[in-house]
Amino acid sequence: MDDLDLYVQLNGVELLEQIEEDAEIVLQKYDFIDPFQSLSDRLFIIFYRLSKGLATKVIQIVTPFMKAPSRSSALTMQQKVMTALRFFASGSYQMDIGVSHYASVKLRLHDDSCSHDSRYRDSTIAV
Repeated sequence: MDDLDLYVQLNGVELLEQIEEDAEIVLQKYDFIDPFQSLSDRLFIIFYRLSKGLATKVIQIVTPFMKAPSRSSALTMQQKVMTALRFFASGSYQMDIGVSHYASVKLRLHDDSCSHDSRYRDSTIAV
C-alpha cells in the first residue's frame, strides 16, 4: 500500500467520523426554573392563564393518571403539566420557542445531509 492509498483511506475515515458527529441528536437539559417560585401572581396568571392555586390543583388532579419518569433526565410530572398548561394558554408551542425559560429541554438536530434544505437546517424544538 503506497502513501496515496493510505492518505485516501485516512481521509475517508475522517469524513465518515465527521458525518457521524454532524448527524448526532444532541439533547441539552436546562435547569428548570420553577414558575411557582420565580413568577409573581400576576405574571403567573398572564403566562398560564390560571392562578397558582388552580395550577397546583390541576397538577394534583392529573398526576395520578400520568406515567412516572423512567430516567433521571426525563421531565418531572410538574414540568409536563406546566408545559401543557403553557401550551393551552398560548394556543401554540411555536410562539414559545426561544422565549420560555420554564421548559427544560431543547432538541437540536444537526445533519449536513439535510443542510441544503432550509426546512431541516438547524431545527430547534422546545418542549
